[in-house]
Amino acid sequence: MSSELFRVTPATRSALVCAVGVAVAAQVGLGQVAQVSRSIFQVNQSSGVVRNDADAVHGPQVVYAEDVVVPGSGVVRLTFGEAILSGSVAAGTGSFITITSLSDGATQRLNAEHLAQWSGMSAYFNGPVLRVQLHAFAGTGENRLSIASAVVESEGPSPRTICGDTDDRLPSFDNRQGRFAGGCTAWVINDMNSSLLTAGHCGASSTSVMSFNVPLSTSTGGTQAAHPDDQYVVDITSNQGVSGGTGNDWRYIAVYPNSNHGQTPYQRYGVRHTLAPTAPPVAGQTIRITGYGTNAAPMPRERNQTQQTHTGAYASFSGTRVRYTADTTGGNSGSAVLDESTGLAIGIHTHGGCSSTGGSNIGTAIGHPDLQAAMANSLGLCASGRGTVAGDWYALGDRANNFGTVNPAPDNFARIAQVGAEWQGLAFSRALGQFYAINEQRQLFTLSMSGVPTLLGTVTGTSNILTGLAFNPITGDLFAMQPANGQLFRINTATRVASSVGTPQGGTLRALDFDSSRNTLWGIDQAGGTARLVQINPLNGVRTIIGALGTGIVSCADVAWSPADGSLRTINAATGELLAIDPLTGAATVLGNTGGVFGSAFGLASAASPACPVDLTGDQLVAIADIFQFLNFWFAGLPGADFDGVGGVTTSDVFAFLNAWFAGC
Repeated sequence: MSSELFRVTPATRSALVCAVGVAVAAQVGLGQVAQVSRSIFQVNQSSGVVRNDADAVHGPQVVYAEDVVVPGSGVVRLTFGEAILSGSVAAGTGSFITITSLSDGATQRLNAEHLAQWSGMSAYFNGPVLRVQLHAFAGTGENRLSIASAVVESEGPSPRTICGDTDDRLPSFDNRQGRFAGGCTAWVINDMNSSLLTAGHCGASSTSVMSFNVPLSTSTGGTQAAHPDDQYVVDITSNQGVSGGTGNDWRYIAVYPNSNHGQTPYQRYGVRHTLAPTAPPVAGQTIRITGYGTNAAPMPRERNQTQQTHTGAYASFSGTRVRYTADTTGGNSGSAVLDESTGLAIGIHTHGGCSSTGGSNIGTAIGHPDLQAAMANSLGLCASGRGTVAGDWYALGDRANNFGTVNPAPDNFARIAQVGAEWQGLAFSRALGQFYAINEQRQLFTLSMSGVPTLLGTVTGTSNILTGLAFNPITGDLFAMQPANGQLFRINTATRVASSVGTPQGGTLRALDFDSSRNTLWGIDQAGGTARLVQINPLNGVRTIIGALGTGIVSCADVAWSPADGSLRTINAATGELLAIDPLTGAATVLGNTGGVFGSAFGLASAASPACPVDLTGDQLVAIADIFQFLNFWFAGLPGADFDGVGGVTTSDVFAFLNAWFAGC
């Protein structure tokens, strides 16, 4: 059976721990970072080799459980060593880990993909006892998990830069910003993928975490972890920034969707800051600073490193520095500098300068040319979907949950809308002028060309993940694949009942589309780590292997067929490259890089019209069947019957279609 491996070796683990220590040391004294003390406790617990040999109908079973007892009352996160997780995430049979705090019941779920994103570490939990469980699906093979160490965090004294004699910050609740990397603040912005800004000296690593809905600290000021549903880890490939002192201190990053629910912060909370094009001249404005600064007596210790806010005067704007008299303390580094008169963010708070006798705190102006250049030339998840919308090929579900076009000329993935999460397949219906889409919970949607989803309901008839989606325009059948065992299903779109077609064919096949010209289904089988094009009989589900896509192509979550020219497309998730597939040999040719960031699950479909407009069946013939298909569309009032191009379905569409049909192609 296949296994998905994420391994943290002792050397890698030491590097991660050292990186955390270096990041904290580098921050102290540069700006307003809360001083965080991190203690490493060796755990060295291992599951040994474990597997699930139970009946498959029972689903995933706990094959290993361990309580990790961590001394101290600080916030705790775990570092895993070797993690061999059997099965396949793409097929819905991948083993996964759950970590649960016995103090408050908060749980995080991590599969092999998530574990790689989190660099072998867990979210933050409130200790002192964490229960680790390894869940495996029946018959998927051997697993092994080792828990290497636990990191305990506590906070120390941090700089206070209060403007005047008293600390006037008040508790606030604004999910445009969160606590970042333990000792800073970061905030969601209105760029394409709702990325984050923070201070450059806050640093960023592949283990840095952004937390929202941070609870109150203990009565002694000890910080508490947010629920894992509200924690997001940094995509380090997106990281751009500099720590160059006052006026030259900024960082632009993205975070992965949450491992529990698959949403991005903006999808989850629905709020973000709007950036000003540049900081305005000083004209009596009020500035607001909201962040996660520390508290010291006589202020309530429960507010320590929780969200607090204060306003003050806009003092000056010179070069790339903005100054203001809003109260801040250590932990406020990275906060948005908000112009209350416009509601726009005009800078990033980075340094203290206030005292009881005067002065002003300092930030980097939003118009800093290097910051603007970074946002215009974004990387990683910040950039996924940055192309120009064009053409007839569509993808759904990059790692920023985007829907958009993907085309070879220009080679790009171009975002139309951010929608939903955990998408598993996409198919186009010309009759509806819309797509069908399905997610991990088997919820079936229609999706408009502008990316607006409409929930049809949850598909029944199986309890497993359904993927691919393929629509037969002649019969109206919607097909899906159950990659757990290779069972083909036909879905009744009215009742959302899935009926099996033939018997399970095995393998790891999740990519699917319908070819009207051949009256067949295309799929990509990824069993054994080799992607192969297969032809599937839609009547009985039997497959015929056509051939391998090519060396190094192992992760292609969906395939699409075009009625315009009969071509096939897929995306190599490992590289982001758009591939053309030869239907005769299965060999793939690279068309170019999409610029998108894709994982083991996404949907792909073509919305192209057949080369001949009256070929409504898409079989590349002009025949009586096309007349019957048109009449089906027309009597149902479907968009596919709008042949006169003036909108709506009327009698004139009948004459327009028949004139075109008799003229032929």
